[in-house]
Amino acid sequence: TGRNSSKKITELKTMSFGSSRGQPLTNRGGQYSDGDPSTRRSDLSVVARSARGYLSAMASGRTTSTARRRPPTVAIASSQSALRVPRKALAELVAFVARAEGVRLGHVDLAVVANDEMARLNRRHIGHIGPTDVLSFDLSDDGDEAVTAQVIVCGEVAVKAGPAHGNRPQHELMLYVIHGLLHLSGYDDKAARARATMYVRQEELLGGFLAGRRRRRRAARR
Repeated sequence: TGRNSSKKITELKTMSFGSSRGQPLTNRGGQYSDGDPSTRRSDLSVVARSARGYLSAMASGRTTSTARRRPPTVAIASSQSALRVPRKALAELVAFVARAEGVRLGHVDLAVVANDEMARLNRRHIGHIGPTDVLSFDLSDDGDEAVTAQVIVCGEVAVKAGPAHGNRPQHELMLYVIHGLLHLSGYDDKAARARATMYVRQEELLGGFLAGRRRRRRAARR
């Protein structure tokens, strides 16, 4: 979708993956699990202080200290029926993350897919069995000043995993989008400390975004 619709997924140059909550999702007798939910917040406060600003050290030249810049264009497509896709909120979320992290995001294609499609992509590109929550791809050409990307999230995974983590499915989906964007921005979750840093930051960004929307709604009612 969007201005990168001519680029097929088989031609994607750089992939970022790894569950937004730990291990990739695996099919266990028809149930999908991403590991122990109790590890979601435990021991993350140790690295909370280093979460902010981590991207500046990791990203490769496509960050800026300028807080205000042209927001990225966002094209959203959905091929699933498990949940209603909050398109406006997701577009605002992409711009919020780019602004908060100081990332030059030019364009993001965001696809919300069903379990079977995510499982197919996960196996084809990552070699894992079963659906995962998010896959992200860097479509940027060498020399581009801004990141062009595709983020693919799974609606059915969000519906199943959200309540287990105390999230509405739409908010769980937002967390997956944030996770994918952070990967594209230079965050890594392979090592334990880097993973904890990333998880703290994605929770912080989700909380900040939702709090801002609540404030705007209250202000609009006055």
